[in-house]
Amino acid sequence: MNRGGLAAGLLVWAASAPVGAANIELEFMGPGYNDTTAAAPVGDNPGTTRGEQRRIATQFAADILGQRLVSTIDIVIQAAFPPESCGGGPGEGFTTIGSAGPTNFFLFPPGGAPAGVTPNVFYPQALANALANEDLDPSAEIDARFNASIDRADCLGDIDWYYGLDGEPGNDISFIEVAVHEFIHGLGFLTLTNLETGALPTRGGQPRPDVFATRIRDLSENQLWPALTNAQRADSATNDGNVVWDGPSANSTGAPTLSDGTNQGRIQLYAPDPLEDGSSVSHWDTALLPNALMEPFATADVSALGGIGLSACVLQDIGWQLTGGAGCPDNSTTTPTPGTPGNPGAAPASGVGGGGGGGGCALGRPGAADPLLWLMGGLALIGVARRRTASR
Repeated sequence: MNRGGLAAGLLVWAASAPVGAANIELEFMGPGYNDTTAAAPVGDNPGTTRGEQRRIATQFAADILGQRLVSTIDIVIQAAFPPESCGGGPGEGFTTIGSAGPTNFFLFPPGGAPAGVTPNVFYPQALANALANEDLDPSAEIDARFNASIDRADCLGDIDWYYGLDGEPGNDISFIEVAVHEFIHGLGFLTLTNLETGALPTRGGQPRPDVFATRIRDLSENQLWPALTNAQRADSATNDGNVVWDGPSANSTGAPTLSDGTNQGRIQLYAPDPLEDGSSVSHWDTALLPNALMEPFATADVSALGGIGLSACVLQDIGWQLTGGAGCPDNSTTTPTPGTPGNPGAAPASGVGGGGGGGGCALGRPGAADPLLWLMGGLALIGVARRRTASR
C-alpha cells in the first residue's frame, strides 16, 4: 500500500485482480455506512445490515474499475451516505441520489511533466498520481455521496436502493451502476470548461484546458476545444451531433462497434440545444447504439457487470493505462470477489466535499422508473437529463 495513515473507516478489500491493477480503497464517512438496520442478503451481497450491504456494494463497484486500471499509487475514495432531501434535485420534483468527482486537479509545467503528460493541462488527481508514479496529495482522490433517504418508504415509494451485486435490480435503483458511473467521472470523464461562457479553468491567470477537453472536437469548426475561442466553445456546447470525442483509442476500436451515434468516425458527445446543465458534453450522446454506461440516461440494457464499455476508451485516451484484461471497448465480465467489509467507525461526514468536478444521479418522482444522471463541480456544472428508453 503506497499511502500512510488513512482515517478510521478505511476498508481494504481482498479481491483477486490482474497484476498491476489499481488498488482502490474506501474511507467510509459518517453513520450511513454504519446503519444497523437489519437487511436480508440480496443478489450475492451477503451483508445482514443496511450499512454492511452499502459498504460491500460500494467497494464492489470500485473494484470493477480497479481491475481495469493500472496505478502504483492507491486510489482512495472518500464516501458518505447522508440522508438528503427527496425532491430537491436539479429541477422541481427530482431527488438527488448521488454525486462524485475528483477532489483536485494537477497541472504539470513544461520541463517538469512525466512521460506521456501534456504540460499546462489539468489532470484529475488519481490520474495525475498514476502518471507521476507519486502521491501528489495525501488527501483522497475522489469524493462521493449517496442519498440514504432513498431507502425510506416516504421518499420514492416502492423504489429503493438495490445493493445486490448481480445486476438484477428490478424496479429499484441499481447502486452498482450508479456508483461505477460516478466513479468514472471521478477518474476524469468530465470537463471543467464553463459551458455557458466557454471559459477554460485558469492557473496564474492563464486559461488552461483539462485533459478531457483536449479530446473534444467541434466538427463544424474542425477544431479541438483548446483551439477555439470562448465564444466558439460556448456555441459548440450546444452543437448537437457535431461535438465528438477525438481520441486514438476511441476512434480506432471504440467507434466501429456502434451502429449509431458517430460522426465522421468519431463518437458523439451529448451537446443538446438548449444547454442542459449537468449533462452536456461530459456524457456520451443519447444517439449511441448500443447504449453506453456514460450516457446521461440510465438504461436497463447497460450493466457494469459486462464491462465499462466505451468508458475504457476515454480513460485510455486521457492517459490511463488499462490492465491486460481490459480493452477498448471493455466488455470483460471479470468482476471482483465479494469480501468481508470492515466496520467504518464514526468518521465525520464533514470530510466529504471540496473542489473539482463531480458526478451524480437524480430520480424524478413523477416518473418513478426514470433515473437521471447529473454532475456538479466547483469549476463546472455537468449533467441533467431524463432517462432514455431502449426504443427510439
